[in-house]
Amino acid sequence: MSNNERIYLQNILFLNDAQAILECVLQGLGIAILHHYQIVNALEQGDLVELLCDYRMPAIPIFMYYHPGRYMQPKVRSWIEFIGANWPESL
Repeated sequence: MSNNERIYLQNILFLNDAQAILECVLQGLGIAILHHYQIVNALEQGDLVELLCDYRMPAIPIFMYYHPGRYMQPKVRSWIEFIGANWPESL
């Protein structure tokens, strides 16, 4: 397979809970995209193997909306500044 080849898969199950997705994968129901921290134990125990190790998901934009003219609690301002300074351009 070349780096530019696309593979289309048909989804048969949609879940919005990472633990439920992991359980389905561990039961052999398919493959999933999960964060490394969510599967590190299963990888170390040999219960899962990584597929497409060199593949990176496209970046998904994340937006923070706030009213700039209103009073903002210092902890909210700190959070916005922290995310702005530390969020990677692409994950």
